[in-house]
Amino acid sequence: MFSDNDVHDTQASAAGEAKNTQASAAGEAKNTQASAAGEARNTQASAAGEARNTQASAAGETQTPGMTGAGEGQAPRSPWLHFVDRCGACTACDLHRNRTNAVVWRGSVRAPLLIIGEGPGQREDEEGMPFVGPSGQLLNTLLTALEIGPESFHIANIVKCRPPENREPTLEEAKACRPLLNEQFKFVRPKVILLAGKSAYQYFTGDLENGITKVRGVWIEKGGYWIMPTYHPAYVLRDNQHRTAFWEDMLAVRQKLEELGQLKPIQG
Repeated sequence: MFSDNDVHDTQASAAGEAKNTQASAAGEAKNTQASAAGEARNTQASAAGEARNTQASAAGETQTPGMTGAGEGQAPRSPWLHFVDRCGACTACDLHRNRTNAVVWRGSVRAPLLIIGEGPGQREDEEGMPFVGPSGQLLNTLLTALEIGPESFHIANIVKCRPPENREPTLEEAKACRPLLNEQFKFVRPKVILLAGKSAYQYFTGDLENGITKVRGVWIEKGGYWIMPTYHPAYVLRDNQHRTAFWEDMLAVRQKLEELGQLKPIQG
């Protein structure tokens, strides 16, 4: 379990403090699930291509894999790009030994919605951006259907280097990467946090006892942040029976962003 200092940095420790205020989205989700599924088939865009075209930042900064520090005659690099560079040079755990790229983010640097996954897969490791494989395509489909654009979200992972064979990150690996995630959190300054998958939930909140099936769909409010645990999209792709629940959770996130004045209601 993480130390009190780690929890204080993110103000997101949820152990024992979950408020059972689950959004009443089930009925609406069931009515709209069919249309979302149809839209998914028609809008299954490549996450990698979208990420390249929409890697917008509230500060006007974009991700450029492989960039190094400013040289002679170049403008000084921003704090965010220095942070990205340090992620790429991190050797805090053994995962760095086999990485192609450190996978830090996509979306906007500062955003009201922070989506945290577990760790990069093969595609993410190759391209240096999170959620660009099949699970990213599913996530993008729902974000598009709910009109949550890249200017409104920031996607990250518990660990920034790919675990071997796409296994779940270990607690030790998550702890080693935690200082970087804490720092990233301060850049993003989210209002709502979506935790995708068991590892994301357990390692972010420090609740190592409960699995994702038990806690998903229930809002956790802590320190002014709203936290929604849900299934990882890859899990939904493997077991289609959880697709409706995943949609309900995403819809609840959309509604919470509206309540907080971060998104305008969907028209029509």
